[in-house]
Amino acid sequence: MKVYKKTFDMAIITVGTIPATRFIKKAGINVDKNDFVTVDKHMKTNIDNIYAIRRYCKS
Repeated sequence: MKVYKKTFDMAIITVGTIPATRFIKKAGINVDKNDFVTVDKHMKTNIDNIYAIRRYCKS
């Protein structure tokens, strides 16, 4: 099994089912009409080195 390590300056962890993405939009990260963060197949947002995972994103 391969193990990958990555260092981050910040991790934002959320709980719930309704996206609360106001602060994300203010940062310039793209969201869709339902306020889900838009990502590519690698979970990368439109901003370099910013990724979104799980419940609050749509690819």
